[in-house]
Amino acid sequence: MSTITTINPATEKEIHTYDIMTEKQATDRLESCHAAFLQWRELTPQEQAPYLKMVGQKLRDNADELATLMTNETGKLLKDGHLEVELCAAIFDYTAENGPDALADEERKQALNGKRGVISYQPIGVIYSIQPWNFPLYQPVRVLADLNVKSSNTTDKINHPQLCQWLNDVASARDKKALTDLFQFFAPKIQRIARSKFPNEAQASEVVQETMSNVWRKAHLFDKDKGAATTWVYTVMRNVTFNMLRKIKGNKEDNLSDDIWPLAESQVSEDESFDGHLENKEPLSVIEQLPEAQQQVVKGFYFMEMSQEQLANHLNLPLGTIKSRLRLALAKLKVQLGENHD
Repeated sequence: MSTITTINPATEKEIHTYDIMTEKQATDRLESCHAAFLQWRELTPQEQAPYLKMVGQKLRDNADELATLMTNETGKLLKDGHLEVELCAAIFDYTAENGPDALADEERKQALNGKRGVISYQPIGVIYSIQPWNFPLYQPVRVLADLNVKSSNTTDKINHPQLCQWLNDVASARDKKALTDLFQFFAPKIQRIARSKFPNEAQASEVVQETMSNVWRKAHLFDKDKGAATTWVYTVMRNVTFNMLRKIKGNKEDNLSDDIWPLAESQVSEDESFDGHLENKEPLSVIEQLPEAQQQVVKGFYFMEMSQEQLANHLNLPLGTIKSRLRLALAKLKVQLGENHD
């Protein structure tokens, strides 16, 4: 029987080997899912909601295991794995609470003849999808994003003091409930904007994930005296979007950049020399201390100005391995060089 083996991109050690399903095994799984769907569709959204809540709680109960698995299989930082779990749990919570209203039948009448029509949302069957490697938990859960958008469109009023308080709670207390509230408010709006910039839903969802991850990591940079919370979050989103568009065009990623608030008030001139450049003596000596595999990627990416795709071809490695090695190397460099070398 054919097998597939998962490999830790940082250590290149085997994690686990799986048997590839035969056609009959795959068909049996699909038939089993369809049988479950036939029962699930008989439930009302109100009856389905508690199950979604349970899924969210299960994610939180197994957060350590899931985050560790993401780190081992994709090279994702452990703290980012925990954040991804919490964001996904928040999506299930939000959908459970708002889904029944969003999926309620809508009655409409024509203005001219008064005829009545009803819009009804009905399940159509099992969805089979193949997801990319970079957000292993968020990508499957993101199919609920459309529902979040529908249910959030009814609330356009912005409570600026509340948004500021949530950001402050995230910054000072690492408050996950506050992050959930921020996600529920901003995610649908960011998703709509991202859809206008990117050709597919996966990329739009990645903008949401990256933006909210940065909000969690950088909330301490927000200053309510310098601007509104909405402006700050949308600035973070803009920077994420620009970085992704540069990647799509094959240009060099700016993995060392930080979102600076307010960007327009930055006092650093582009013409000034940058003492922390990677080609300076101190960073070079730190790079030489990295494992050989990570040195190859850093030097190829920053000194030879090769794209990640070119590096993958040059080193005959999967693109995911290149991305993971670069991310791990940059995390080590940041620890050694300090925040001032961002």
